[in-house]
Amino acid sequence: MRTAVTPAYAPDPEPPRVPWRWALPLLALFAAAIVLATWPWAKTFSTGVIAHWDPPFHAWKLEFAARQILEGRLLPVDGNTNMYYPYSGAFYYEALHWPQAVFAAALFGLTGAAPVLVYHLTLVFFWALSGVCLWMLLRALGASGAASVFGALCFVLMPYRMSYCVEFNMQLCFAVPLFLFFLVRFFQRPGVGYACGAAVAWWLQATSELYQAVFLLLALPFPVLAMMRGRWAMLRSWRSFWLPALTALLLGGALVYFWLWPYSIVLGSNTLVRHIKEIRTHVLEPLSYLTPGGTLFGLRVRQDEMVVYPSVMLIGLSLGYAVRRMLKPSPRAPLWRGTLAWATVTTLALFFAIAVTLHLRGTVPEAVVAVYVWLPVAACAFSIALAAFGGRPSIPAAFMEGLFFAAVFCFFMSLGPDILSNASRFSRPNTLFLDLFTQLPALKGFRVVSRFAFFVLLWMTLASALTADLALRLKSLRWRLVAGGAGLALLAVFIAEIVPQGKLKIRSLPCPLESSVLDNLDRGADSGVLAIVPMGNRTQDSQHMLQVARHDRLSVYAWGGTYPAYTKAVCNAFSPRGSTSPAETADLLRQLWPECRILEDKAFSRPDAKRPDYAKWLAGEATVEDEDARFVLLRLKPESREAPERIRLVRHDLLVQNPQARFTVRASAPATLWLDLNGRMVGRWEIGPEPVTPRLVLPQALFLRYAPNRLRFHADGDVPFLLAEFGMAPAEPGVPVAAADSRDFRPWTGIVRDLPPQVRKLDVAYPQGFVLRGVEVLDADAVAGGKLRMRYYVQLPTSLRKLSRISIKTGFTEAGNVVFESGPSLIEAVNMNAFLFDRHDDVYVLDIAADVPFNDGKGGDYGLAITVRDAFGRRLSGRDPDGGKIRRIHLPGLTVRSALPIRTDSP
Repeated sequence: MRTAVTPAYAPDPEPPRVPWRWALPLLALFAAAIVLATWPWAKTFSTGVIAHWDPPFHAWKLEFAARQILEGRLLPVDGNTNMYYPYSGAFYYEALHWPQAVFAAALFGLTGAAPVLVYHLTLVFFWALSGVCLWMLLRALGASGAASVFGALCFVLMPYRMSYCVEFNMQLCFAVPLFLFFLVRFFQRPGVGYACGAAVAWWLQATSELYQAVFLLLALPFPVLAMMRGRWAMLRSWRSFWLPALTALLLGGALVYFWLWPYSIVLGSNTLVRHIKEIRTHVLEPLSYLTPGGTLFGLRVRQDEMVVYPSVMLIGLSLGYAVRRMLKPSPRAPLWRGTLAWATVTTLALFFAIAVTLHLRGTVPEAVVAVYVWLPVAACAFSIALAAFGGRPSIPAAFMEGLFFAAVFCFFMSLGPDILSNASRFSRPNTLFLDLFTQLPALKGFRVVSRFAFFVLLWMTLASALTADLALRLKSLRWRLVAGGAGLALLAVFIAEIVPQGKLKIRSLPCPLESSVLDNLDRGADSGVLAIVPMGNRTQDSQHMLQVARHDRLSVYAWGGTYPAYTKAVCNAFSPRGSTSPAETADLLRQLWPECRILEDKAFSRPDAKRPDYAKWLAGEATVEDEDARFVLLRLKPESREAPERIRLVRHDLLVQNPQARFTVRASAPATLWLDLNGRMVGRWEIGPEPVTPRLVLPQALFLRYAPNRLRFHADGDVPFLLAEFGMAPAEPGVPVAAADSRDFRPWTGIVRDLPPQVRKLDVAYPQGFVLRGVEVLDADAVAGGKLRMRYYVQLPTSLRKLSRISIKTGFTEAGNVVFESGPSLIEAVNMNAFLFDRHDDVYVLDIAADVPFNDGKGGDYGLAITVRDAFGRRLSGRDPDGGKIRRIHLPGLTVRSALPIRTDSP
């Protein structure tokens, strides 16, 4: 007699079907709805863009990525773009837009359309595609066809999406509902296909717009726990759970490694790390979701860069769903679960009640504030418990419940580091956000945390569609008429709320520009680098990227997700408010190979600016090479001044192609000239009044992939010399290869074994393996308004990620009070000096110049205060050799060059 075997997991009955034949007609319907809602914008799709700095920037990146695909490369070499020269990896400074680039490549290849038109067609296509994916999700949740189309239209046209018509990023959310569709399907019918579909969908989102992909991972535990509830037997099934999960993990891991791994490298190098101060400028208030037009009760409420107000219709319908589905306990649910559900609702209601009171009255008792700031943590803790424990609801009900808890979590995360009320000037730390920000390095790469609001609005849209579905299923004619009338009224209000307020302002953006200077640049034999001025204005910079630099001209500056150190230095040098002289500016650009030329756009040079004419300002350092009605092209004159040090910067891919360095050098007095590549000595020559013209092939083992490769020339004794005719070329037979294993270091190379005698020894050990071994004041100038250059001797931690969280701040003091602090993060200083991290027992030398005067112009006796800070700007406590605690190091007397006394503060 055979015994029946109970399977480890039994799936739900046959899930709702998706009528795929309607997908293309719906795509066309949603695209038409977008065009109709934004009309007459579509009339200008080929001639201009909405007057904002984002469209030209995204049109440039879309074209650049598409051209790479058309040239046979899935991704650019080393993640390069033609911007931010000499930095590699600039393709990863912003969202990849890779699936969109594939679509755009097809348009470019088949039609030859202009980049502005391709940008608009791609934007509308993926905007409409998000509606199709949400329609799929609603059908999988069991909604009727009419309710699913209604929800998808709401998702496409809600105020949040309409407020983002100025740019690409937040319209590229199609893969979020696609991922959730595959997730729901997997729990309805576990299998390898649905699990792999979820992995591919997440990859599509991450390669389109990384913000929502990472935020989705943070919110994912809530719906997953809710759908696992009552189905934990899945974990005992190889076929139902482990085989699909492992297959999806392998597939997703391979896709992520190839397309997204460079993000971790760029993040680890601190290039994309956002300071908490920057994040604080892109947050929401609790009442931002209830404020059409950014005001509530006549008081201004923070909106940030998008409108998160859902509309009266979505608020009403989603509240109806919450009351109908989420607050009505199941007859079989345990008593504790109902109690916990009401505790969660009470917590949220109390949070909003206090927020409204603060907004209207301006203050509440401190005891209430103490409760208020911990309500986010309590609400999320209750949500986790409700999602994970209890009975076994149907998959659609469990998914919607879990997504609601995810929306609660994302609501509090969208408030950022502080819980704010601008109307009452109230601000308290958001413990939930700060704790996660500290523990999750990935969060440090995102500054616009207000985009967490997307998941709040996604749940409201799904809930509204399911409420409409319930109304459509009513059997009573009376109630169907009531529901229909209420629905029409809400729909009328919704239509009024989605229409853009005021006429969209369109800026003409012809591509290509008609210019004889640009035409001559294209015909020129030498491919150099351009510094397009004026720079530093987002609107102008983004237009220059698309119209001037295009996809094929190297540019030293750009507007995008970040500004590396050399890029910021160039922008500051050309800034009308900057103090850099023409000679210093020219020397900064002379550091680049290939040669950098200056292209002035006369259309953006204001007559009332401090530097309206760069050709005149740089007359002593550059000559006019070409000119037309729009542009002036300037070429730098050869170096004519002797200096104790010269720098040359080359991007990795160009250095690989041209590893042979050649230059001419001479000095007024005999000296020994040293050359180091990325902190390692590679050449030594005896120089004097007679020119010397060395050639050598640089060792590829020392090349850096994601930092500018830095060739540093310096003579013993700081003897000045003249470096001329520097160039790089392919390797030739017979040219010696530089010695890469030399350990004959000098202090100026970046690494020493022993501290020079003039250095004040400190030996202060900080957390994470960082030790401040010594400090030296270089060129201290006591004249009012003078600047200061510091040399720090440090031992570095073994982890670049740990290093990226540390910065040395130089504080200038007067009468014992710190006047101000300045200084880059350590990783930024290290990247500029391009050190190699292989021997961590060495002492690394960091030369840091203060970018502002060390006094206020009045003169007097100034001191120096050195602090080490973390990524949040908090002072780190160090330990001296005797174990004493040090938070700030004081060095009085800036004019004293050596033997500086040291005293320490108590903690």
